[in-house]
Amino acid sequence: MNAIIIAGPTASGKTRLGIELAKKIGGEIISCDSMQIYKEIPICSAAATSQEMQNIPHHLLGIVDFKTPFSVVAWREEAIKVCKDIEKRGKMPIFVGGTGMYVHSLLYKPTFFAESDEKLRAELNELSCEELYLRVSSLDKNTKISQNDKKRLVRFLEIYSLTGEVPKKDEWKQKNTDICCKLFCISPEREKLYERINA
Repeated sequence: MNAIIIAGPTASGKTRLGIELAKKIGGEIISCDSMQIYKEIPICSAAATSQEMQNIPHHLLGIVDFKTPFSVVAWREEAIKVCKDIEKRGKMPIFVGGTGMYVHSLLYKPTFFAESDEKLRAELNELSCEELYLRVSSLDKNTKISQNDKKRLVRFLEIYSLTGEVPKKDEWKQKNTDICCKLFCISPEREKLYERINA
């Protein structure tokens, strides 16, 4: 499969560029944003309005309830299905979004442990960041996880508990051969970007 990725920060102009490109080359947009998958927050996530979409089909927008757990692995599976369907219809898939991990999942194959244990995760979430960090650093003295990053500390310990192994640092290194992507990143001047975000 072939696809185009337009990446960049919020309010950088990705949406407008993606839509203009889709009109010129016969493409369809696939949201590559971890917040736009949720139904309840279109304004907070800067999702395109129906008017802004200009009749260009958009996919993976508002597909799950905000309380529903949704991982990068789940998103990748859905994205590849949509990508195949778009290509089958003779159109070009254009991924547009600002979530780096989602973009990364298109470029590289995930090799990490994707299972979870909700009960264990809840128990770990009861602990303080300090307690979690002490446990993580006792297992991996060179950990790069911040002492305040509770989500990643919990996930580290969850994976260790389920596999008996310390999570690898280079979990996404093997090139993805399912999709051949051309990646374009928009990087406007910071001052202009902040003005757009405030607006």
